Amino acid sequence: MQRLLLLLALMLSVLVPLPAQLVDGPDFVDYYRKGEAALAENEAEAALRFFKRSLKARPGFTAALRGQGIAYELLRDYPKAAESYERILQSDSTFARTLYYEAGTAFYKAGKPEKAIEYFRQFRELQQDTLMAPGSEQEFKVEQRYMRKLPSSIRACEVSMDSAKFINITEVVNVGPNVNTKADDYFPFVNNEQNRMLFTRKTDKGDEDLYESRLVKGIWARGSAVRELNSRQDEGMSTVVRDGRLLFYTVCGREGVLGACDIWQARFNENQEVTDVSPLKGFANSENWESQASISCDGSTLYFSSKREGGRGGTDLWYSQRQADGSWGDPVNLGPNINTDLDEEAPFITNDGQTLYFSSNRPGGYGG
Repeated sequence: MQRLLLLLALMLSVLVPLPAQLVDGPDFVDYYRKGEAALAENEAEAALRFFKRSLKARPGFTAALRGQGIAYELLRDYPKAAESYERILQSDSTFARTLYYEAGTAFYKAGKPEKAIEYFRQFRELQQDTLMAPGSEQEFKVEQRYMRKLPSSIRACEVSMDSAKFINITEVVNVGPNVNTKADDYFPFVNNEQNRMLFTRKTDKGDEDLYESRLVKGIWARGSAVRELNSRQDEGMSTVVRDGRLLFYTVCGREGVLGACDIWQARFNENQEVTDVSPLKGFANSENWESQASISCDGSTLYFSSKREGGRGGTDLWYSQRQADGSWGDPVNLGPNINTDLDEEAPFITNDGQTLYFSSNRPGGYGG
């Protein structure tokens, strides 16, 4: 959330100022102002509605198009964000140098690295164009920040285009409507027998809960909440020791949690009923944020994501080892080969303990 707010402040600082004669102007200006205010409150959906009304009243209004693009970015609808930015530059190629970089970023996150790299390179070439120099000190600072990020952004596009030639996954199949809903369904964990799935669902009320589904005759059954693990606060991202009896999951906001979120454990009895729900003993949890655990095959090493002191920046991946008394020892940072100054999250360790999968927003991927 902190990173999102910083991004929002950065974007708002370079929104197009309206001409003086339009400040108290017609409806399309009023809608634009309301959209701007909604963005300032981080209410992207409301902002988008106002910007669309402004554009309906006056198609091609560049300030509203810029705001619309920002709102789409905050909602992670990168194709529409890219389309909004491109519409501005197609109608006014001298609008702002910063917009070329932002268009490139949106196209990159939309999975179009070829298009993204075109805009990144135009942004670099336009640095010599004095007619498009920043109009304010704040915009100058934004542009300098973009310039520092530009080499890695271009490199990320190049890597993405190169990697696309070697991808060997030919088909991705939706798990189906019994698991997937209009809500957000994510962080799946499938047991060794491949017949039970635990996953996180963000309900309509914004509450994250743990759900499970069983594979019946090749079809995943309708997901149901694991009620013994859920509360009115957030729960999510589970992992189970390979014998299927000991579960680790994320718990937020309830009594007994040290930081914003902690990792807790629970056991399943012979009938797969939940027992012994409790916080982890030892040092795995801290007064900071811990989440998204993955347990090794033998249950001796716990990998997780944390914002604790001693990291490299953002969220880092750490591991903790089980002690003889069952508690968890001091966490160890996985180091600079894994962690960057950006966010590394959602670790998954394979059964043989030799391969670690994780997510990262470092350069070189296809988006977040």
